Amino acid sequence: MRKNLLLCCLALVSAAPAQVPVAAEQEAFHKLTFRNEYVEAVAVEIPPHQSTQLHRHAHDYLAVSLRDGTVTTTAPGKDPAQEKRQRGEAWMGKATDHVVRNDGETPYRAVAVEFKAPQGEVKPVHDKTSRYCNAKSKTACVTERYLFCTAKVCVSEVKMGPGAVTMKHSHSTDHMVIAISDLDMKDWIEGRPAAVARSQKSGEVLFVDAGITHQLANGPKPVRMIVVSWK
Repeated sequence: MRKNLLLCCLALVSAAPAQVPVAAEQEAFHKLTFRNEYVEAVAVEIPPHQSTQLHRHAHDYLAVSLRDGTVTTTAPGKDPAQEKRQRGEAWMGKATDHVVRNDGETPYRAVAVEFKAPQGEVKPVHDKTSRYCNAKSKTACVTERYLFCTAKVCVSEVKMGPGAVTMKHSHSTDHMVIAISDLDMKDWIEGRPAAVARSQKSGEVLFVDAGITHQLANGPKPVRMIVVSWK
């Protein structure tokens, strides 16, 4: 009798349907914030000690942590992996289904940007960090640290001190700005008579078409951003 009952229970378990992943933008702790023909961005905020639903990133994606935190990621058929993330950390992920748990005591925030085109292999960049400052200033400085490239894009981190002004530069390809801190800048664009206000909240994504020549002037607070440049 017990043997028959055990066999019955095993049959019910084996017959139970596997959990079906939801699209990332439909998951409760994910919110779609930007979409165009190249990318789709979702803001992520997971409360303390809670887990997302099983959700799907259908394409290669770039993730940027907006806060320090510890999360555990579990993908079907794989062991859970706990990872410590630092504010401003950026990494590439392949298309996947997974559950993410926030192991910390405060909400964990991040942004994930899925690319519509496959990105290929991720390669480190060995270029030296670029740093320059306004004349006679040691704090109004611009620092660009090159992180990595794929076959399609290159990713860098940019920091600007209070009042820092970038060199005048051009973008021959599309680029995208992911705000780590809140951004409050003025953008002097060649061919326009006045500066354009550039404001982004932490986690917001700005996509800029190719062909712009400009110079950015930061406001009174230090800012930090991830810049993705198409090749």
